[in-house]
Amino acid sequence: MKLSSLPSLSKWPFILGDLVIIGIAFLVAVFAPKPYNAITASSIILCGTIGILIFFAPFVIEYISKLWVAKKSYEETIEDQFDGLVKTAAEIDQVVQVLSGLAKNHSFSAERIRDFDTQLEERLSRIESKVNTVADAFDQKIDRFLKRLEDKENDEVKNLVTEIGQMIERHSNLLGNKEDSSIEPEMIPDLLEPEGDSVPAETELSSVPEGAMDSINNEDASVESDSELEFGEEEILQVDTESELLVPFKTLAANASSLSLVAVVNVGIGNTLFVRGDGPGLSWTEGVPMKFLEIGKWEWSIDNADEPAVIQIFKNDEISAFGEEINVGLGERVEVHPKFPT
Repeated sequence: MKLSSLPSLSKWPFILGDLVIIGIAFLVAVFAPKPYNAITASSIILCGTIGILIFFAPFVIEYISKLWVAKKSYEETIEDQFDGLVKTAAEIDQVVQVLSGLAKNHSFSAERIRDFDTQLEERLSRIESKVNTVADAFDQKIDRFLKRLEDKENDEVKNLVTEIGQMIERHSNLLGNKEDSSIEPEMIPDLLEPEGDSVPAETELSSVPEGAMDSINNEDASVESDSELEFGEEEILQVDTESELLVPFKTLAANASSLSLVAVVNVGIGNTLFVRGDGPGLSWTEGVPMKFLEIGKWEWSIDNADEPAVIQIFKNDEISAFGEEINVGLGERVEVHPKFPT
């Protein structure tokens, strides 16, 4: 409770009573015979004392009551603070319990991690031993296989040499030269060559008549000159068409009633492409801005069109592109590479 909210003690009854008692003392002092006797003097002193006490009584009572209220208020404040401290202590105990639980869990997790590391090392060691065992066994199998393969190849080579010797011996017998049946080193490569087209190319060309060779050479020269001429003509055509609008590339649009025109050109930062022409939403007096798809790629499209379009591309709706007007039919997607005057 605040001191300002306490009800104040009314002081006028005490002041009125004080005035009455002082008045009585005054009347006694005036009308009593002189000199005053003991009773009269005592009455005057008693009335003055009582008046003084009655005058100061309300102030003293009010002061004492305010002290009592302040004491109660301080006691209540101290009790509230004590209760808050008790609650804070309880919350601190809860936090300590939670932290202790986390510490226990952490220690348990650390132990599990250490156990897991140990188990992992053991498993890795077992896997490594198994891999080494398998690798050793595999190496042994490979060595045995290579040895068998080498033995087999040696046997095959021996058999082949034996067959070649038998063939040479039979050939010598057929020629009646049984005495010289030894194998010369120069003869083995000739015998090992495959049958069929074993005649050298020079021999084959030597059998061709000289007139046929001249005609073949003349035909090769004419073919080379024709190819060089055609290549030169293609280069000239490409140079002549660099300053004109490239041929439109047409594909099918999203649906049969759509019109789509894609312009592939880099017009620079701050510039925009517009289209003018005849068709849905188009006119020759004011251009329609094309949609920016990505760097160097713009598109104008319309769905549910009822007629084809004849279009001319403009840069910033002012500069017309080179080339003729572009025809976009229903259900077509036309891609062009326009060029503008520099």
